[in-house]
Amino acid sequence: RTRNTFRDDLVTEKRFGIEAAYVARTPVWKAKVLGYLSTIQDGIRHQTTFLDNDLGFGEFGNILTSNINQRHVGVEAVVEIDLGAGFEAGVAAALGQHLYSDRFNWTVYTDNSEVPILVDETIYNKNFFIPGSPQRAYAFELKYNSSRRWFASLTANYLSDRYLDFYPIRRTPLTVGDLERPFDDEIILATIGQEKIDPALTLNFFGGKSWRVDDYSVFLTVGVNNLLDDQNIITGGFEQYRFAFDDNNQPDLARFPNKYFYSYGLNYFVQLAVRL
Repeated sequence: RTRNTFRDDLVTEKRFGIEAAYVARTPVWKAKVLGYLSTIQDGIRHQTTFLDNDLGFGEFGNILTSNINQRHVGVEAVVEIDLGAGFEAGVAAALGQHLYSDRFNWTVYTDNSEVPILVDETIYNKNFFIPGSPQRAYAFELKYNSSRRWFASLTANYLSDRYLDFYPIRRTPLTVGDLERPFDDEIILATIGQEKIDPALTLNFFGGKSWRVDDYSVFLTVGVNNLLDDQNIITGGFEQYRFAFDDNNQPDLARFPNKYFYSYGLNYFVQLAVRL
């Protein structure tokens, strides 16, 4: 926002993916199993944030993160069974490993200067989990289809192994390199570790009915999410891009605590449509 500066070592981001699936069908049930592997190489990201006094800066700056490499591998499976009398059941599972496969590099500028204050600082984040989605997800659905043109379904979802986005500079010698503590010390692990979010369970309802009125088709659909009204489900979050030390020159994680996003409690929608 203060100058027109180009990074001179930009490279093309590279993406690769492969997947294989097996599908089976019978008159009573059907199933699908899919395995996948995908990678993203040479990603780059730009951020503007405040650089703390405790880290020797004390002003706004621009952070260029490079060498953002990702690896996604996993398997997904779904089975649907016709139970008869209009009832169907479905089970789905997604098991994956979504990681940053290499260490980031950080270059940092103050907001009003082209002279970098850190150049290609190594971030020790290899094998950190990619935030934003669960590594494990399961679902179970029970559905009823009536011969009188209405249907209803109840779905239970369970999400686990989810992680917060992290502040990379907490994983450098600049932050913890001079602390006279063993690597497995509780404070060190809390500073450099990646926070794991608690598992989440949701129960959702979806249903609808249709009518024929003269030359018109009328459709009514209703959805109710989070039937358990659990307002403590964390959907995501991040470490603040702030960091400080206390009076004893130890990491003060309480001064800038992590931020969390929470799901809505019970919520619903109603939709009415008319088709010619």
